Amino acid sequence: MSRVFISYAHAPPDDGVSQWLAQWFTESGHMVWRDDQLRHDQGGALNAEIATAIEQSDIVIALLSSAYLTSGYCRAELIRAMELSKPILRVQLEPIERAIVAGDLLPLLGEAGAVCTLDLANKGNWPRQVSEAASHLGVRLSDARVESMDFGAEAAIIRPPYRQLKTASQDDWRRIERRLVEAQALSPANGYTALSLSLLRLHLGQYGDALHDIATARRHLPRVADVYHADALIQITERPVQKYALAEVTRTLDLLRQGRALPGAGQHLWLLAGLISQEYFAARYIDPPEPIAGLLAEGVSDAPKQLDEVMRVVDIYDRQGRFDALPGLHETIVQPFTAG
Repeated sequence: MSRVFISYAHAPPDDGVSQWLAQWFTESGHMVWRDDQLRHDQGGALNAEIATAIEQSDIVIALLSSAYLTSGYCRAELIRAMELSKPILRVQLEPIERAIVAGDLLPLLGEAGAVCTLDLANKGNWPRQVSEAASHLGVRLSDARVESMDFGAEAAIIRPPYRQLKTASQDDWRRIERRLVEAQALSPANGYTALSLSLLRLHLGQYGDALHDIATARRHLPRVADVYHADALIQITERPVQKYALAEVTRTLDLLRQGRALPGAGQHLWLLAGLISQEYFAARYIDPPEPIAGLLAEGVSDAPKQLDEVMRVVDIYDRQGRFDALPGLHETIVQPFTAG
């Protein structure tokens, strides 16, 4: 996942191209910032929000046109990007033969960054053109959601936009899942394989397995940007994951009350602890918080003792008021989620 800042003039066709590219980048798993509200201060000075967005970006994409070259606002954005030594991708929207006022903008740019020229009549080629040009700057703007995932000819099934998921059959997904499981067995430390599995299993409703896959992915993904992607998968599925966690905790308590010991009692309680402590959606959710870790480490196998431990932790959290944000915990889960 890359953070993309799009610098463009608020004039046709620039604004339309910037909007199209922003949507494509977003659907491909990247974070995009574009100034769609003319936030610049009077006189062309950089607005603080824009300056911050440039500072946090991995690449600045400048949509060059006659309107762009005459804009003091655009000039200010590019100057700031160059001051920060940001990778700059110059995307030409029309033939430009000379610097058009604005302080000789093109000579100012010199040979900075990379250049590509878009065929405005052929949007289908834009992603390839922009991605290839950005790759020369060391920035990946290809499909981050399936990047480094080897699905062969079946890759198109999971490519965004996600409305395509509705047209893929369960058999297609199960087949890809089997292939990924086989790949993971051969290379357990491959974070990308685990990330791929989590995406499929979230779609299939296998929330327990998906959570485990995401935790595995975070341990082995080589880039910080990929770790952000793993966290995003959890965040965008917060509601079903919450339902799953609450259902699992309820099921665990019911079985323990029936005198049935569960090897996964600590795991289900871990889900609850992370959920109610709001650590579940943060980087720390991989390690079970106390006192869950103690229950897992002790390996309590007797159902009454497990129930005592579970209820002890529930009581601690209840007295701390940590259930207040999740009133559903005190209610009966009618149809618990399953892991598929």
